[in-house]
Amino acid sequence: MSNEIKFFIAGVQFHPGAAAAIRKLSEGDEVYLVPEPTNKYDLNAVRIENEEGVLLGYVPKVFSSKVAALLEVDPCECLVETVTPNAKTYEMCRVVIRQSDEIYDEDGTNADNAYLLNDTDEENE
Repeated sequence: MSNEIKFFIAGVQFHPGAAAAIRKLSEGDEVYLVPEPTNKYDLNAVRIENEEGVLLGYVPKVFSSKVAALLEVDPCECLVETVTPNAKTYEMCRVVIRQSDEIYDEDGTNADNAYLLNDTDEENE
């Protein structure tokens, strides 16, 4: 079973070139999570970038502390789930973050105190 969280990339409208870069993405493309602890709006901010390092936006604040903590203990992948080029910028690109099952015990707990991402975390849909 995969542990995952899904959301639309936040803040696209505030970053020049982000919407154009998102329009070039396809379902299944990998994008990259980059913690940004010096962000003045959210100390847990996590940037989302394409393979060229273009800032696409951020993990929504409602999930940022969980994702930032997860990235400290476990690498995970972030994949494009949908791209809707003509949508409003806050609904242009939906991504899914998946973490490895390998770090979890059979009961779903984690000895390293990492956050377990699961389908019940989809608060912003």
